[in-house]
Amino acid sequence: MVPPNQLAMTDQNNKLLKLVNISDGKMTGRAKFCTPPKFPTLLPQDRLAVLLLQESIIKVFSIHDGFKEENVIRLNGKCVSIMFENDVFFAVFRSPAVVKKVNMKGEELKTIALESHIQDVDNNPIYTALCPDKSSFYLCDWKNNLPLRVDMKGHTLAMYEKNGLNDPHGILAMSDGSVYVCNKNNHTVLQMRGDFTRSRVVLGPSDNVQFPAAICYRPERNILFVSSASADSNHSFKLKMFSLENC
Repeated sequence: MVPPNQLAMTDQNNKLLKLVNISDGKMTGRAKFCTPPKFPTLLPQDRLAVLLLQESIIKVFSIHDGFKEENVIRLNGKCVSIMFENDVFFAVFRSPAVVKKVNMKGEELKTIALESHIQDVDNNPIYTALCPDKSSFYLCDWKNNLPLRVDMKGHTLAMYEKNGLNDPHGILAMSDGSVYVCNKNNHTVLQMRGDFTRSRVVLGPSDNVQFPAAICYRPERNILFVSSASADSNHSFKLKMFSLENC
């Protein structure tokens, strides 16, 4: 979400980053890339960052009046996801899996080595979310159907090892401690406790959800946005809104 009423999204096929007004559905800005952009990330002061996986760079844009490129941050290694807090990027790398704290100048401030049982995570991309209290973060290991919660020292706090996940993608951490996970190939969105001890289906095929891949939240309206990704053109590139009051 880009307050007050815009949504940032990536168009993988056309290699675009788009801003859309959710009130009328009209596109208010776009940026074109040579490779597909991933993980649009809102920064302070009307800025937006995006990760270019194939180039291992982060591009930062001002979005005050359309898109204006401000900065390019080159990363050392194969970065597969980004998060942001307090002027620092949390860049997730693969083989071995580590998280590097990188400032706006591209300087590496700290490396968080993950525990040995998850260091071989070799996914591209990895879906991530910072916890609201900033003490930990979530990783979605979609190849092994395994969401994880990891603290800032790299220790695993919790993992979801129950049956029922099939290609988990987008993950959303809420201020009440709950977590929402896009269970892509089962066509459901799950709500989980932050320690993964409980889960329930909140959206599914009966809600016309198909191949959910990304998720975000608009708190002032209590609305979830869920996008779909599928090789089937009837289901791909769909964006739907759901009121949490009805979930």
